[in-house]
Amino acid sequence: MQMPGCFGLQAPFHAIFRFVLPLVVVASLTSAGTSTAQTTRSVRFLSAGALHERLASTDQAAVEAGRHYVMGILDSLLLNKDPRVCIGPEVRLDSVVGVVKDELARNPQMHRFNAASFVREVLYTHLKCA
Repeated sequence: MQMPGCFGLQAPFHAIFRFVLPLVVVASLTSAGTSTAQTTRSVRFLSAGALHERLASTDQAAVEAGRHYVMGILDSLLLNKDPRVCIGPEVRLDSVVGVVKDELARNPQMHRFNAASFVREVLYTHLKCA
């Protein structure tokens, strides 16, 4: 059975694709990360603090890794057709990443939590459906 809008993947492969994509993004970012003594690393997930370090870094590779992480979370929400997130043609990745970076800077108490959950909640707040 072909599913429109899913690269022509058959139904079982579509389900695998939806599950594997976020895992690939997380795995690639945790292996390309920078380390500091301030942020506690976890083998289970990328922390919001580690994402903040990447987005605020002077190292362009770290910034790009952070941008791609945010983009991966947004893609995952859109692929899963999450009804709480709407993105119009006027929305640019730079503005989405900027909002996430600003929220991370404003909420250092959240840095110990999972980055994906933090990004998801920021997107739910700032990309609400009308």
